[in-house]
Amino acid sequence: MKESKKYGYIRVSTREQNEDRQRIALREAGIQEENIFMDKQSMNKPRESNYDLLRIVSAIAVITIHVSSSYTNAVTSSEIFGDYYLEHILTTCTYNVLSRFAVPCFIMLSGAFILADERNADFRFFYQKTFRNVGIPALLFSFLYFIYFTLIKIMKIIIKGSYTSEVLLPLKNWIKGNPCYHMWYLYMMIGVYLLVPVILALKKQIGEQRFEKTAWVFLSLASICYWTSSHLLKWDIGFSFYFCGYFMIGYVLRKKAASKKNNFRAVSLIAAGFLTETVIVYPRCLQALNRVPDDELKYSLIGPLAPQIVLASVFLFAGFSRLSIRKDLGRLSSYTFLIYLLHAGIWDVIQKVIMKQTALSLDNRIIIPAFIIIVFFLSLLASMVYQAVWNWIERKWSVSDKLCLCWKALWSRFGF
Repeated sequence: MKESKKYGYIRVSTREQNEDRQRIALREAGIQEENIFMDKQSMNKPRESNYDLLRIVSAIAVITIHVSSSYTNAVTSSEIFGDYYLEHILTTCTYNVLSRFAVPCFIMLSGAFILADERNADFRFFYQKTFRNVGIPALLFSFLYFIYFTLIKIMKIIIKGSYTSEVLLPLKNWIKGNPCYHMWYLYMMIGVYLLVPVILALKKQIGEQRFEKTAWVFLSLASICYWTSSHLLKWDIGFSFYFCGYFMIGYVLRKKAASKKNNFRAVSLIAAGFLTETVIVYPRCLQALNRVPDDELKYSLIGPLAPQIVLASVFLFAGFSRLSIRKDLGRLSSYTFLIYLLHAGIWDVIQKVIMKQTALSLDNRIIIPAFIIIVFFLSLLASMVYQAVWNWIERKWSVSDKLCLCWKALWSRFGF
């Protein structure tokens, strides 16, 4: 007797609703992805383009941090390029400092939307969704960066003709949650996401007003504690705990600005954010001139929870929250996560292939912005290619579904 097919139907009525929960339930019922149909009704609420713009600006700012850091590191480590970059060090430090709002704003963006969705209080639903959207890309790109840096170490060993323990360094970095210098953010955010159901339960228990006060106190205390501490493991839950203040404040600022759109106030707050960062430019320049690496400073000037960076980031996020923008930036904004994942590898290749050969003869004031533009557009192109390839793999083999089943089985073994 011919087996009958099962079909699933998903209906989403508003933009705030998400089809993930229904889709997960249908898959668990044994319905194949190609037999699931979705109907979206009344999806007429416009995107919040101000936050799309902030995602794009923050992605460019992250690239700016990493490109300019290569130049400041060249100054603090004279053995790399000697004294050449001292000539325009003030400009280099300006690029490096004024972009430091990027990571805090990315964290606040996550909190602004995740904490607004009460369904995320269901830890089974939220953890499975997070594993699919964040966990799988984190594992995949960690593995790719591990392979990339391991091959580079092996090539150096072959060239030198002698074995060194440095070949194990990529594995050690991955274990620490830092397979590439920018991936610490992803591992830290996984720790934050583990706390989301707890934060939502707290918000429900104490109410919105007390939650707002708690968020401000938490961010202030986190800044003080983080500013005076150091952490080895980027996935350490204690390390992630520090950044929950940003996560909570993002939700608070978005909610307060929902009915207070005013472009003049928005621009004023954004300007205040950049002016607050400007205060750090000269001390950062002195640090570079004295050849003091960041990890040797007792109190970080530019860390994501340094007091000036906290204040500047809050100003900037509050400003963007009040912006009123009509242009739809959703398509470009949707690639910012992949741009973040890919840009470090692209910049590393550019440094190895081009920078050491030609950059010594170029003016920092011009070449740094040029590299930023090149890395951004190459990362965007690579993101589009990756997304197309991944979608094809998903349609053919449903890799995410299989990994999610493994994830569910693992959780079941622990009684969840």
